[in-house]
Amino acid sequence: MLSYHIKTKRNEHCFSVIRYASLKFVFSLCVYFNSSNANVSTKLIPAAQRVMNLFGDDLLSDYRMSWWETSNSPGETDLLMNVRFRKIENTDLVYGKLMPLIRVSEMYLIAAECATIEKDKYDYLNTHRFRRGNPNRIETNFDDELTKEYAKEFLCEGQLWFYYKRMNTSKIQSGATNSYITMDNARYVPGLPDSEIKNRN
Repeated sequence: MLSYHIKTKRNEHCFSVIRYASLKFVFSLCVYFNSSNANVSTKLIPAAQRVMNLFGDDLLSDYRMSWWETSNSPGETDLLMNVRFRKIENTDLVYGKLMPLIRVSEMYLIAAECATIEKDKYDYLNTHRFRRGNPNRIETNFDDELTKEYAKEFLCEGQLWFYYKRMNTSKIQSGATNSYITMDNARYVPGLPDSEIKNRN
């Protein structure tokens, strides 16, 4: 069975789902990636330079950089793998059964995005950054800095897509290269699956 789990503010998950061992988990997102099944077409292993460029001046201070390590599969030394997506072998650990639905970090970023007062925008953004180990306060270029924080926080999780769509971002940087992908309505609104439309006539 699934059980909802609300954690304290000291922890990262505001709201998450516990997966019990007796339940056959059917969500397609519950796939664990490691060096044995990673390959160049897997979206969870972006190019190393892409991640390095994203963190920029925060490379040494931001502890989210420690989430990434080099894939050790043959021919993939220039790709990074997010260690948070590894399968946890010790099934007695509660956090190994949690699927986060919303995190404290996401709440700060949403608050920053939605704030109508300039000072509040930067206060929320910088509070989030300080929690991630970045001592330098951001005072300018709010939109660009917010986008970078969303990318650092949610790269390879799927949530970043919804931010891009919400902001109607015209170009999205590729995870594999430094090139950009031009976006339009057709790309932001995927078609219905065949199973949804084949029996409608």
